[in-house]
Amino acid sequence: NNNNNNNNNNKIIHNFHTNLRKLPAREAEDKLFHTVHQYEVDPENSLRPLPHSFSIVLNSYAQMGAAREAQALLDVMHHLYGEGKYHWLRPQVAHYSSVINAWMRSGEAGYLDQVDGLLQEMEDFSSPSCLSSARPNQIVYNKVIHGLAKAGELERAEHMLERISSSSSRCVPDIISFNGVLHALAKSGKRGSAQRAEEILQRLEVMHYEQNSNANEIVRPDLYTYNTVIDAWAKSCKYEPDAAERAEALLRRMEEMHASGNKSVKPDTVSYTTVIDAWSKSGNKAVAGERADALLKSMDDMFLSGNEDVKPNAFTFTACLNAFAVSNDPTRAEALFERMHRMFEATGNEDIQPSVETYNAMIKVWAHSGRDDAPERAQALLFSMNESSKPVIMPNVISFNTVLNMWASRACTRPDAVERAEDIVKLMESLYEDKGDPRYKPNERTYTTLMKCWLRSSGARDAVERVDNLFEVMRKMYHGGDSDFKPNHISYLTVMIAWAKCERTGAGRRTEELLSQMQMDGVRPNTAIINCAIEAWSQCTNNVDEAVFQAEKLLFTMNEMDIQPNEKTLKVMHKIWLRSSKSTNVSDKIIALRDKLAK
Repeated sequence: NNNNNNNNNNKIIHNFHTNLRKLPAREAEDKLFHTVHQYEVDPENSLRPLPHSFSIVLNSYAQMGAAREAQALLDVMHHLYGEGKYHWLRPQVAHYSSVINAWMRSGEAGYLDQVDGLLQEMEDFSSPSCLSSARPNQIVYNKVIHGLAKAGELERAEHMLERISSSSSRCVPDIISFNGVLHALAKSGKRGSAQRAEEILQRLEVMHYEQNSNANEIVRPDLYTYNTVIDAWAKSCKYEPDAAERAEALLRRMEEMHASGNKSVKPDTVSYTTVIDAWSKSGNKAVAGERADALLKSMDDMFLSGNEDVKPNAFTFTACLNAFAVSNDPTRAEALFERMHRMFEATGNEDIQPSVETYNAMIKVWAHSGRDDAPERAQALLFSMNESSKPVIMPNVISFNTVLNMWASRACTRPDAVERAEDIVKLMESLYEDKGDPRYKPNERTYTTLMKCWLRSSGARDAVERVDNLFEVMRKMYHGGDSDFKPNHISYLTVMIAWAKCERTGAGRRTEELLSQMQMDGVRPNTAIINCAIEAWSQCTNNVDEAVFQAEKLLFTMNEMDIQPNEKTLKVMHKIWLRSSKSTNVSDKIIALRDKLAK
């Protein structure tokens, strides 16, 4: 009979938990609280609420990112356990882990502080009288590290390694812990982060063999470890001139280690592709294309020899195209681009299907090539993307803006450049209006590039109205709530240059208005922008004295705002002072301004 009763009870509990999992989180919590209430009223004939019952609801809240609800439910567990009557409802590490998950998924302001507080609470359970079952374990610590890495909290993630070692939980950092910190370093892209990542890798290599050459397996660096450090170098190319060389050196170490019998660090497609990506970001025109091509050839050879782990994919080819763009090598890039298309058409393998990033890389190749026909070649690619029925290669704002910039850069020599650029912007506006797809939406860069095209086309005298109109449209969009159109230094400088060069009487007044608008838009003037305003006033021939007054006022503004004048400032001010019959001590003013330049 006792066995039958136990079986019946187990079946009832199982069914209760099964039903609880099927319910939305809030309904599941209501059902759980109803069970608690029934047990309060009639414990002999009611279902006893179990720790696992709370785990199910907490997990549901965690999946939703409903952190406050999960936290409140954990507090209820503590309250019930603290009463003494529910001694079996002691919160355990799984319950805390669910609440930590909920906070990390929530993305609420201050969620990392909440996670830290929960972890500290768990760490405080150190004495035998406390909730030893709620002490954090390795899984919880690693979860927090990866959450910090995802949030870009580099220092806090690295500090967590020391926290694990010093805690009373008797945990030690393992390779998953270190990989989480390495991921944070790679993701940050900050100056020095790649060097720090390699130092941690070297520390791991020492720790792995530190005790009488006996391998410490829990900190054995694996493929992910090395690939992450390579990625850290790839993301630091703008700070470290030798970043691509350092990335490739790590790849060679992996090859040597694997050849010596270490199977856990066998380089794969990610390893090689990330090194190629590093070369594409290196800015090294002399060797970027050559190194990328050599690495791709090595992958091809190994794959054809039966190494499936290094099969090139679309990311590999796209990274190579970007490297060819750096080296101004459209011939090799076009051959690779065509190879991709042939391979995809022959196999239908989506791993090598060209994407919008692939097409954008090829457009960039033409942009860097300097060839006379480059704008037409890039525009042909753009139009083929737009006419494609494949969503994966539909153009985006980067595609349009890159081609637009090519026409702007040739506006001085190509009479049709402005018309071509205008057509591209009209196409973007039309596509966005018809489809509402944000990929087609023009932005500040779109309008600023078109402004530059007009400015360079036939001289500012004829272009100033169009440049100014485009700028005002952009500001209107921004002040209407569209942050994609927020004017920046470049857009302000472009319209200021138009007015400075137009030789119109009202140019000075218009630049004065623009400087006021800059303040409204939260854009701080710089030397080039103030110089344009001074130059615009120098065009004022009907009231030279006012021009001198306004120019000197701008010099005062530069001083007040700690904006350093330069040789251009000196040249234009000299021109204005010499024009005015009322300007005295011009030589002394020039000397004083030149002294300021020397500082």
